[in-house]
Amino acid sequence: MSSAMATKIAIEYFDDLDGHSIDPQNAISIEWSWQETDYEFDTTTAHLDMIKNGRVPRATVLSKSRRTGRHTSNDARR
Repeated sequence: MSSAMATKIAIEYFDDLDGHSIDPQNAISIEWSWQETDYEFDTTTAHLDMIKNGRVPRATVLSKSRRTGRHTSNDARR
């Protein structure tokens, strides 16, 4: 007799700006570029409004973001 085991996978989202858990309905992934490097971070609509209104320093957003793509230097283009 074999016994089957059920597996349940739960996905939880976290705000990259403050580390708190995010309701999946309120989670937003933002992709952006700075100095020819692509970044991404996950946040809430409330934090996104704060970023857009300049209430979160660009350095904070940069330090909390993940590099996701290209990085081209001037030497690479020669």
